[in-house]
Amino acid sequence: MVDIDGVLNLYEGDCPDGFVEHWLFPQDDEPARVCAAHGEWLHELATVYELVWASSSTAAERATLTTVLGLPDFHGAVDLPVGQFDPALKVPAIDLVAGDRPLA
Repeated sequence: MVDIDGVLNLYEGDCPDGFVEHWLFPQDDEPARVCAAHGEWLHELATVYELVWASSSTAAERATLTTVLGLPDFHGAVDLPVGQFDPALKVPAIDLVAGDRPLA
């Protein structure tokens, strides 16, 4: 399960070393901060694991991030509300997608 905000897109504080700021999402107040190495790591993981989006970002936002980081193909996405939502909703939604498969 791959999340975006706070994981691939660090959004608080100064832009860390190795990250580049991109204005990817016009509705956001600040740029997305992403690291090219994360794309490489996810390619490595995709050789062994099925990557699934676990983010409330829209399909268009995920596609934009995929293009910027050159991400591998994902095996779908968890169905989450777009935007702000009660975080307690995330774990049951992920559990539903994972079923009896192990996940990280």
